[in-house]
Amino acid sequence: MSTAANQDKIARLVADYLEDPSCSRDELVQFLSSRYILNAHVPMADEELEERLEHMKNIQRLLNNNQADVGDAEMTRIAASFCLLLPLAKLQELRNGIQDRLGDVETAFKNLLQTVTLYRTCKLLKNPDEKEEAEKSLEGGSSKELEPTKALEEQGEPPTPQTKWKNKRKLGSVDESIHSSQISKKVTSSGPTSGRSSSAKAHASNLPSIESMAAPLRENPGGKWRNEKQKKDCLKRDNEKCIFTHCKIVEVCHILGWALQNTGQKIDRVRKSMEELFAYFGYEKKLKELLRKPTSSDKSWNMLTLNRLLHSLWGDGQIALQCMGITPTLDEKGRILDSSPATITLRFFWLNVKKDWRANDKFKLSYDTLSEMYEGRFLQEALPGNQISRDEDCRRVVTGNEVDITLPLDDAQSMQVVINAQWHCLNIWAMSGAATDFALAKPEDFEPDDCGDLLEVGVLPTSEYRMDIDQWLQDSS
Repeated sequence: MSTAANQDKIARLVADYLEDPSCSRDELVQFLSSRYILNAHVPMADEELEERLEHMKNIQRLLNNNQADVGDAEMTRIAASFCLLLPLAKLQELRNGIQDRLGDVETAFKNLLQTVTLYRTCKLLKNPDEKEEAEKSLEGGSSKELEPTKALEEQGEPPTPQTKWKNKRKLGSVDESIHSSQISKKVTSSGPTSGRSSSAKAHASNLPSIESMAAPLRENPGGKWRNEKQKKDCLKRDNEKCIFTHCKIVEVCHILGWALQNTGQKIDRVRKSMEELFAYFGYEKKLKELLRKPTSSDKSWNMLTLNRLLHSLWGDGQIALQCMGITPTLDEKGRILDSSPATITLRFFWLNVKKDWRANDKFKLSYDTLSEMYEGRFLQEALPGNQISRDEDCRRVVTGNEVDITLPLDDAQSMQVVINAQWHCLNIWAMSGAATDFALAKPEDFEPDDCGDLLEVGVLPTSEYRMDIDQWLQDSS
């Protein structure tokens, strides 16, 4: 149903309801609230989707140097997700001006996966060109160096799981990546495996730490980057409760990750993302100002109070928050009072993460394929096992729930910018299949950094990267 048709339907329902003389104010409020939640996401009008399709076909045809017919245009899923999220006027502007900036647009599309992955996970994927060069250099390396177990066999020592693992360590091949951090977590076991726990702990204690595996630019980034005063300000502002469930067992969460700019390579990618992504949405200047220094976003306006499960799901990219606007305080003449607090409204969405797609896979542009990508991007409720309810009435948190946060006007405007950046990156992440690319990435696909244990700080989804303790103990015995 188009936006206009949806609005007409609601108007008719409200008119019919008001004709009932027994209608009370409370009943009307409840009715409107229920309709509002059910229509939290209005499908794109058919006419708009068709117009977007034509713009996207023409953009891709020009990127292909007119080598393919416009009707056969194929675009990567991540580029298509970006085009579907752009305001229609901005997409039309991109189409009209692309002839003069083909190289810039092609580069922007190519770097989308790297950009949204960084903003979502604080991990930087290697540049595709650099990755190809690294793979070529590895292919030309010494085969003996890559096969330590074979060398031991020649010396008469039979290969075992322990010797394989120990010799890999000797060669310094411990992966400098997110996946390695899970090995250094505490190992506990009981029952049949308890007899092996002491030796397993001995192995674990000798494993290299994240600090020694990475190439840190700063000492103790966790302590230096976190601002305790700002954290307390956030808790006080949110009444020390989860803003959606009102639970009192909470965690303070960064909207844009605190480790977003903790290496020079990340800083460079963030700066380039301003022109390659956020400029098209119209808030790159403000975002650039907010992220001008690596620690400048460690402020309460970049923090929200959530319960642990919501924090984890947000880190997994399974939920997203949309800014619905800011309501400033007005004086008696209707003028904005800058010195008075304002209210920012955030709307909650369950994301439908596409797990069968890859971000840079190409597909044929058509009305049906774009409709499938855009219309199915939200879930009304959580997937089984992830349901979350409010403490006071046990109602589940569903797509369309809203919260109001009161804070100074300047802070509200800053929060709006980082919420918008989070919203666009997470939607592209979920729609395009970028989440699958991240889950399937190898340790060597990432640049080293000094984030610390990302499982501990909530950047990586524990559901995907949790270690099978019993299997590890068995392999190490």
